[in-house]
Amino acid sequence: MGAPENYADRLIDSQRDSDACWLTGPRESDLSRNAALPSATTAAEAQWALPPGRTELVGNAIHVWRAGLDSLASALPDFAGLLSASERKRADRFQFDRDRVRFIVRRGLLRQILARYLACDPAEISFTYEARGKPSLANLMERHSIHFNLSHSHGLALIAVARQHALGVDVERVRPMPEADQIAAKFFSTRENAVLNALPSDSMLEGFFHCWTRKEAYLKATGEGIADSLPEVEVSLTPGRAPELLKIAGDARAASFWTLHSLAPAPGFVGALAMKAKGSKPACWRWPEQSDAVHSG
Repeated sequence: MGAPENYADRLIDSQRDSDACWLTGPRESDLSRNAALPSATTAAEAQWALPPGRTELVGNAIHVWRAGLDSLASALPDFAGLLSASERKRADRFQFDRDRVRFIVRRGLLRQILARYLACDPAEISFTYEARGKPSLANLMERHSIHFNLSHSHGLALIAVARQHALGVDVERVRPMPEADQIAAKFFSTRENAVLNALPSDSMLEGFFHCWTRKEAYLKATGEGIADSLPEVEVSLTPGRAPELLKIAGDARAASFWTLHSLAPAPGFVGALAMKAKGSKPACWRWPEQSDAVHSG
């Protein structure tokens, strides 16, 4: 079958045969039920504006782009024409058309977004990959001038770009997860689990995914292995409160150098941005879709 949507889904698949109990105390976990999903408010949706004709990263600026991959499938030939030979081979390995199309769109989209800042042809961009899979620009000069990170979940993609800061981004669709208790017990800290289990029933799912996306965004920024390092990162997770990186195991000062931002990319999704900087607030852009073209006349 095609590659799973993201690391959380792969982890869920790996838990299918577990014998662990699904209970949290005396009650069935609300993480496995159809608890309330987060909805994007008008203010949150307004956070994602159409970009200006020219986007520039000046000083400490950080840009986060949002795109609905399925809505861009009509431009598949254009995106496919930008891909490298190795990317096309990766696309061909997907069994299901939906997964193949989403891969082509998000890779082509990444190239188009980076080309806006590099002032180059999107097809000319080359990538290299660190030992644990984090991508960067192959050209040494470009690599030092642009930091970027990409995440996707169930057809929604986020791409973060900056010039001066290491960064990581993660997005997840909030959905009932029968294995969430097991995942939290294995990868969340004692304090994170205590806060999660103290949340109202209708906030537990959102709290779980806030915790997950914040931890993963930080680890993607540092390039560390997700599975091995998740328990070493401690974050806040209460919905409606400002996110915090609370603790990094083995480094008492590390958390003080990093900032977390919550992202509300679409109804039913939560996202997080981690960056090695203080005081910088991201500008959020939405990639133009067909409906935007209609609305703009």
